[in-house]
Amino acid sequence: MTVGSQLTIGFGVVIAATVVTGAVAIGALYRTVVEKDEIARDFAEDLARVENLRYRAEQVVATSRAHPDRAEQANAAFQASWKAVKAESSSELRDLGLVESAWRDYLEAVRAAVATGDDGEVPQARAALERRLDVLVDDERRDWAAAFARSRASARKAGLEVLVTTGVGLLASLVLASVLRRRLDEQFRRKEDAVRARDEVLAVVSHDLRNPLSTILLVSQLAARQSADREAVGKFERIRAAAVRMNRLIDDLIEAARVESGGLTLRTRSCDVTPLINATLRLFEEQAAEKSVKLESELPEKAHAVVDPERLGRVLTNLFGNALKFTPPGGRITVRAIPEASFLSVSVSDSGPGMNPEQLPHLFEKHWQARREGSGLGLGLYIVKSLVEAHGGSISVESAPGAGATFTFRLPASA
Repeated sequence: MTVGSQLTIGFGVVIAATVVTGAVAIGALYRTVVEKDEIARDFAEDLARVENLRYRAEQVVATSRAHPDRAEQANAAFQASWKAVKAESSSELRDLGLVESAWRDYLEAVRAAVATGDDGEVPQARAALERRLDVLVDDERRDWAAAFARSRASARKAGLEVLVTTGVGLLASLVLASVLRRRLDEQFRRKEDAVRARDEVLAVVSHDLRNPLSTILLVSQLAARQSADREAVGKFERIRAAAVRMNRLIDDLIEAARVESGGLTLRTRSCDVTPLINATLRLFEEQAAEKSVKLESELPEKAHAVVDPERLGRVLTNLFGNALKFTPPGGRITVRAIPEASFLSVSVSDSGPGMNPEQLPHLFEKHWQARREGSGLGLGLYIVKSLVEAHGGSISVESAPGAGATFTFRLPASA
């Protein structure tokens, strides 16, 4: 698993833990708020009904004192209030039955007083009814206090749940961060070791191999010039060509290493690139003649751009070499330069076999080769793209099977 995948999974787990923790916390707090609201609402409604019941009872008592004949009418209002309390109360009113019994006793005492004219039993029955109503109200308040205490306990529990889930989420995040850090440290150490080993190899390649290659190039050139044997000259030329190709491979390796390590430094300046393009194209005249490939150029007299001439030469060398490699005998390679408003567009076209559309997105990937009949490290186009983009430009390719290929890059123009 790559470091990027590990980071993605790690951040996903951390985010998931955070989301779960937040959801639990919000759910717990929401339950607490809802429960408190329900308790407050139910208590207010129940208390209002009980107080209404007591009011009706007091109304009956007052009416029965002043107008005993109207006691039955007041009793009907009391009965309606009592039924409402019994049917709609959210909590069980334990003393409601005792209130009903005390009310019936009081009503019988009033009726007896009306019939006999003796109200001796009425005060006692009235006092008993008032006590039962007071007990009913007190019980309702105690029930509310108990419910509110349960709500506070639920709130404390919710707070504990939040703390626990938050702690678990933080602990998981810390553990995950520790694991990722160790893995990243390990990956970084491996990368450092690999870079160090690569630099050592490149140092050997760039120094210890270039010296004998330079000797091979010099000796093969001298031998080819001094030999009168045409067969021997051909062999010397093949040796020289192999040495040149080896030099280019070494250059590709070193340039790719600079790109990867971020050590690529450009020395850009405004210059006319037409002479540079022509000079680079002439380097391939001999090889093109050997393959009977025609080199063509369609260049303006002057084409100014802000470039590093040495790196632009590398871009052109790789594109010309790539085109020559895949152009069959009798074909042609054409280079064009078109000045635009703020860019200079340069294209290299060949009449080779072309490529399938599905191959084009991979062309500039490192170590990827579309046309397998060629040989090499698969670094040429990767380096081309890196150098062009380092100039602040862009590169694209157009190709189809049997229609050759055209590579076009754009560089910042200068006045």
